[in-house]
Amino acid sequence: MKKAFWQDVTLRQVSQNGRFLALYLLNCPHGNSLGVFQLTEAYALADLQWDGPVLMAALEELKGIGFLDYSTGGLWISLLSYQQFSPAANGKQLEGRIRQLERLPVLDLTIEPIVRLLKLSAHAYFVDDKRHISRIDAVHMRYNRTQQGMTLP
Repeated sequence: MKKAFWQDVTLRQVSQNGRFLALYLLNCPHGNSLGVFQLTEAYALADLQWDGPVLMAALEELKGIGFLDYSTGGLWISLLSYQQFSPAANGKQLEGRIRQLERLPVLDLTIEPIVRLLKLSAHAYFVDDKRHISRIDAVHMRYNRTQQGMTLP
């Protein structure tokens, strides 16, 4: 994780609980290198030693500043800035993130910033190989098409 986390202007505007939750989500044992993962409320509450209202308030605070999106049906987390705070160190790590994106089920979550940052990284690592960009675009199109057909609450 980059040291920029501590100087991030937006994160400095949130409460201590908000920053602590952000730090936890960027490093928790339930996360992955894509920044989109399922986290049960029970695990989060046990790890953080919080109660439900404190967790929900911190999630809402982080959602309000655009740090994350989440769905309550199984508590899926989408860390919208994950790639900025924890960028891929090499092409192999980036390929792993693309594979995770391809396996991601379509959820009622925002993933556009994640897709945008993955594409920027792919352009940098795979200058002459556009297959990676095509894979990211294919998932993004599938995700958007399916998401538009979902009945959302």
